[in-house]
Amino acid sequence: MYTFITITTLFATALAAPAKQARQTLPTLNFAVSNDVTGANVGSSILADGTALPFNHVFAGTALDRDGAIIATSMQSTSNGAGIFCIVTDGQGIQVGLLNEQSTFVDLDGQEGAVETDVGDFTILCEA
Repeated sequence: MYTFITITTLFATALAAPAKQARQTLPTLNFAVSNDVTGANVGSSILADGTALPFNHVFAGTALDRDGAIIATSMQSTSNGAGIFCIVTDGQGIQVGLLNEQSTFVDLDGQEGAVETDVGDFTILCEA
C-alpha cells in the first residue's frame, strides 16, 4: 500500500514537469507566377521563415519551364499574407519587388507590358 509521502511525492513530481509547449506554426504565403504572354500560371507557397526559395527549384517541370529556363513576366500573392513581408530578388541579389499586405503584385520583367524573362535565378524570401 502506498504511503502518504509516496503519493505526495508522485503528485508533486507530476506538477513540476514542464508543460508541453504548443508547436509553433509559421504563416504561409500563397503566390502565383505567370507568363502573361502565353497565359501560363503556376501557384506555389512559401513559409515565412526567412529561407530563400529559388524559382528554378519551385517551377522546374511546370508550365513555366521552357527547356530548363523558367520564363515568366509577373507574380502576385494569392492569399491574405497578413503580417508577412516577402522580398523578390534577381540572380544578382537585386530587389525586384515586394509582396506584403499592401503590395500584392510584382512585375518580374521590369518592362512596360509583358516581356518574357528567364526568372530561374530569382528567389523569394518571406518573414513574419
